[in-house]
Amino acid sequence: MLLLKLSFRYLWSGRLSTKLITIISFVGIFLASFALVFTVGIMNGFEKAVKNGLLKNLPHLQIYLFDYKDIPKTEKLVKETLKDQLKSIYWVASFGLIIQKGPSVAGVSVITSDKETLKKFILPKLRIKVRKVNNCILVGNNLAFQLDIEKVPATVLLINPVAQKTPVGFLPKLEKYKVCGIYHTGFEAYDLAALAPYQIIKKNFEPSTYAVIVELKNPYKADFYRKFLEKELPNYYISTWIDSNRDFFKALQLEKLGMILVVSLITIVAAFNITALLFMKIKELQKDFAIFRTFGIGKRFITSIVLLLGFYLAILGGGLGIVSSLIIAKIFTVYKVIKVPEDVYLTSYLPVEPGIYTPLWVLGFIVITSLIASYIPAFMAVREKITDLLRNE
Repeated sequence: MLLLKLSFRYLWSGRLSTKLITIISFVGIFLASFALVFTVGIMNGFEKAVKNGLLKNLPHLQIYLFDYKDIPKTEKLVKETLKDQLKSIYWVASFGLIIQKGPSVAGVSVITSDKETLKKFILPKLRIKVRKVNNCILVGNNLAFQLDIEKVPATVLLINPVAQKTPVGFLPKLEKYKVCGIYHTGFEAYDLAALAPYQIIKKNFEPSTYAVIVELKNPYKADFYRKFLEKELPNYYISTWIDSNRDFFKALQLEKLGMILVVSLITIVAAFNITALLFMKIKELQKDFAIFRTFGIGKRFITSIVLLLGFYLAILGGGLGIVSSLIIAKIFTVYKVIKVPEDVYLTSYLPVEPGIYTPLWVLGFIVITSLIASYIPAFMAVREKITDLLRNE
């Protein structure tokens, strides 16, 4: 107890210049800890916001099938395998076609399902406000822009790019369809696509793929549940929302690591300011240390005092910086301070979420770095002989 009280008293003692350096070191540790926690919080918040934005549009699991007849048994098997982990399940068929309106032509993926599935699952998931799905198609706003469709209803041609043999040679099959709505999701893959009831497209064209869409209660365990389904459905290809964005998440993790390393270097520089401060403290406390040793107090006691000076600065400055960063992060998140373009980042604001463990490892990192920075002054404090110290004083 005496050691703790004595070292804390020495921390704020000394000449005016030493006190000023103490305050500067304290502020440096405070700012470094604040910056490190806040930076990690921004990167975590950005990652979470992007993932949530993707999950609003992307299916959690997709099971690709060869035939329409495989859909019922696949859905039944998935329900039996996932049980209470399953949020919803439905099927879609995708048609790879060419769409034309006047002189404007574009390749399009027409996503289809039965009318009930479109109304119950697909339209709500994509936040498309259409009450009824009639015998017509809906086009994304980006596709509508390419085709110069400004108002609905409008008439377009759907063309099968694979030519069919006819009495007059090989010709592509084409059919007229009415466009009865334009939707906007903010997700380019869907805004460049079209939606339609399965039967009205199937009677004229053959689908490119069939897929059973699985929505999970915990989408972050998509890879885990895929392994179970792969055992039950070994002949089908199963993909997750993570697969389609794996490269993006790897790049995001690399960027996060780079930011942490840069701010960590700033933290190390701030921690090593303590070294200069402690050398000044030791110079001022030489007389006290000499008296301690004269009365038989060992070198370990003096070394502990110097190390505790660095420890106090780390705990006080680092702790206050971490608490401040958590408060500011909460304010930024609640009041949505950091605004970002939603069409780019899939979110209108950037939350700041440091997480549970970030403050702990940041504080541990600062304390360890500060103790390392304090070791050299602590070592130098006990090297000089008592007679030399007393002679100098």
